[in-house]
Amino acid sequence: MGFALFSLGEYANIILISSLTVLLFFGGWLPIAEVVPFVYIPGVIWFASKTLVFIMLFIWARAAFPRYR
Repeated sequence: MGFALFSLGEYANIILISSLTVLLFFGGWLPIAEVVPFVYIPGVIWFASKTLVFIMLFIWARAAFPRYR
């Protein structure tokens, strides 16, 4: 049970850090470029897609570089 709570907390931290990174450094809910197809996509979808990209990057880095003891 302890490992499950530790893992859950770690993934919650990944989601929090990814969303803060998108919000502070990558434009938040704004589109990537102000061109016609990107303007019609809602801001929530932009924010969620950018956050998912950073979540995947964090998980990929965590799997590629294991922690040695």
